[in-house]
Amino acid sequence: MVCILIRGNLSFQFSIIANFGAEMFDADVRGSAIAIGMTLAQMLSFISTYVVAFTEQSLNTNPMVGCAALCVFALPALLMVPETFGKKVR
Repeated sequence: MVCILIRGNLSFQFSIIANFGAEMFDADVRGSAIAIGMTLAQMLSFISTYVVAFTEQSLNTNPMVGCAALCVFALPALLMVPETFGKKVR
C-alpha cells in the first residue's frame, strides 16, 4: 500500500514538472528543459524505490522514514526554483 501511494505521488509530481516548466523556460529551450527535468524525475523515482526498501529492510524502520528522508533532500531544491508569478510567458 505504501508503494502505491509513493508511486501515485511521484506520477503527480511529473505533471507538476511539465506544467511549471512551461512557465519557467523560454520557448526556444522549453522542450529540452522539460525533457531533462522529466528524465531526472524518472531517475529519482527509480532510486526512491530502493531508498524506501533500504530503510525498511536494512535499518528496520517504518518505510515512511525513507519517504521523509527523500522529502528533506527535495526541500532545498524546491526553494531554489525561481518565482514566476506575475511574469509573462515568452
